[in-house]
Amino acid sequence: RAEIALIIKKYVENVKTTGDDYPSPDVVLRFAAMSDVHIGDTNTEETMKSTLAYLNDTYGELDAFMFSGDLTNTTGSTLDPSQIERFKEIYNDAVTYDPLMIYSLGPTHDIPYSTTAKPCRELFRETLGDEFFTYDVGSEEMLLDGVRHAVVGGYHFFSIDFEGDPAGFSAEAWEWLKSEISSAASEDPEKPFFVSTHVPDLPNVNILLSEYPQAICFTGHLHNSAAREDSIRQDAGFTNVHCGGMNYYRVDGYNRFNSNPFLNLGNIYDFAQAIYVEVYDDDTVRLQRVDCHNGTPFGEVWELTPDNFGSYTDSRRQEPPCSFDEDSKLELLELDGEYLQVSFDNATAGAAGPALYYSIKLLTPSASGYTVAADADLASQQVFFPNDENIPDLYYTHLFTDVDLSDYALVVTAHDCWGQSTNALVYSNGVYVHNGETAGTVSVTSREFTESEKLTGLVTEGEQDVEFKYGSGTTPTSFDDDVDYTMAVRFHPTLEFTDVEFRCSSWGDSKGTLEFTLYKWQGDYDSTLESTPVDSYSLVDFAGSTVYKVFDGNYAPDDYLIAVTSPTPEEGVGLYYYPMDGGDENAYDSYDCGVKMVYHIYFSWTNAMTATKPYVPMT
Repeated sequence: RAEIALIIKKYVENVKTTGDDYPSPDVVLRFAAMSDVHIGDTNTEETMKSTLAYLNDTYGELDAFMFSGDLTNTTGSTLDPSQIERFKEIYNDAVTYDPLMIYSLGPTHDIPYSTTAKPCRELFRETLGDEFFTYDVGSEEMLLDGVRHAVVGGYHFFSIDFEGDPAGFSAEAWEWLKSEISSAASEDPEKPFFVSTHVPDLPNVNILLSEYPQAICFTGHLHNSAAREDSIRQDAGFTNVHCGGMNYYRVDGYNRFNSNPFLNLGNIYDFAQAIYVEVYDDDTVRLQRVDCHNGTPFGEVWELTPDNFGSYTDSRRQEPPCSFDEDSKLELLELDGEYLQVSFDNATAGAAGPALYYSIKLLTPSASGYTVAADADLASQQVFFPNDENIPDLYYTHLFTDVDLSDYALVVTAHDCWGQSTNALVYSNGVYVHNGETAGTVSVTSREFTESEKLTGLVTEGEQDVEFKYGSGTTPTSFDDDVDYTMAVRFHPTLEFTDVEFRCSSWGDSKGTLEFTLYKWQGDYDSTLESTPVDSYSLVDFAGSTVYKVFDGNYAPDDYLIAVTSPTPEEGVGLYYYPMDGGDENAYDSYDCGVKMVYHIYFSWTNAMTATKPYVPMT
């Protein structure tokens, strides 16, 4: 009964925020906060268009839009207004009424890092034009110095740029900002006011806002998912809300998996989140997280009142974290007597949000019992799906090599954003243990590699998704002004696939063309390129150093070669390839002008059976 009551309570709360009858007559201010648009990077224009369209269609005309830094991708280094112009054009096309638009600028992307940012601020001010500053009550001088004050509906909004140096602002701007906030807060000490700055936990911002528990500060920069419950925190004396980001997703800001920046998380650009904010006449503030890519609200509504400050601190670590269900599957595949593929279900989200990552520890006998022989961390995919039921079973898989399969144990643990988990999947001596109790026998399959798996170094079983990737280092290569230059990669998927992804580079600019041609392997390289192609694809004027999907169909398992050329090599486009960590007996064959490489092109394929991206790195 208690669980049902809680479900009904949350349903009613969500209807109040997102139902047909909203906005409630008690709502006096509504706005959306977001960050990290990065106009000029991969898919950003379409993401911004779809995000603004969804917010407008779902919530109607808002009072304000807030962008907390990194509106553009390279303005800070180029002083070129073109990305600001595109941001303005997309915004004006989508927002045809007259809300407040407040923004803060991020270091490196919008403004230079640790150097004077005034020329970039002037560029934003001039390019956006007067209509973007009609709500401002501050001076032009302070705006160009990195601080801004606007008022809409009687509520105060402040923005704070950060240049990257310890101060981040001139002394005059800082004193002015402190005075403006103090004056605004003195009008009504319980009335919330809103702050936008790009980088969270800036020492001077924390010191300033710590005096004002009614302050609600929106930040970006980390590219974390707002599904994490630590995206709202009040430990510094005010409320800090991470907006989630609109450009790409990272597992844990810049803290985890940084040793391999190309850890395949799937299509990290299928990601756009925002915070929809309602303020009520009793000064209650409700924040609904919104998955703008999939078009759905998600997570519990965060509620802030003058009386409940302190509800969102790190003390929430004591709440139930993510955990594996009683019927969670753990499946093992032993190959050639020395390879072990581990597959398992996703964990159920807890009070701290979904699992952030999974750790797998492979243990072998030692004098003291068992010792960890190998381990791996796999990024959770739950942030890409609006509901747990959209995630396929046995979603995670990893291959261990050089394993003594005569005696081993496994521990699979799901970690939430605070690194905690209530239970683990444990396997030892043929017995599967769940939450400390024997839960039955694991079905262990043993077999030899197939011929295609020997060719590719690839293991697939059932409906698993796979990424082809080699080595731990990365080196980009360009086509070196040679119109006859061809790179190619041979692969033999063991399941039907729907598309292929390559990491390509145009060195930060939208320029150049790459031509991709898919062939069936004809026994040797030259004969293959002389055969009739299966499919072809052109990637034109692409941006950044990012992953792009090429081809779009249903392709049967077979032995293939993809050749990559450029009709415009003088524009400096290229591919990424990976150094090998040793011999190439299990390596994927990559070719440089027909010569087999000791380096291997970075690419992946998407499984047609699950229609999902290849998330899990395998050797």
